[in-house]
Amino acid sequence: MDIVGFMEGYGPVQQALIAGLFTWFMTAAGAALVIFFKELDRKVLDAMLGFAAGVMIAA
Repeated sequence: MDIVGFMEGYGPVQQALIAGLFTWFMTAAGAALVIFFKELDRKVLDAMLGFAAGVMIAA
């Protein structure tokens, strides 16, 4: 089943709720990585910041 077929079965309010919960979950999962990686190499941090900047520019 693809995502479009899955979402077509729900009304607009339920679709917005599902999308909002998915966004919340992905944000929480990304923030939870801080627990596992307390210290990062400077090159890794620079690469992650560069990737994040590229995503923000592309948006």
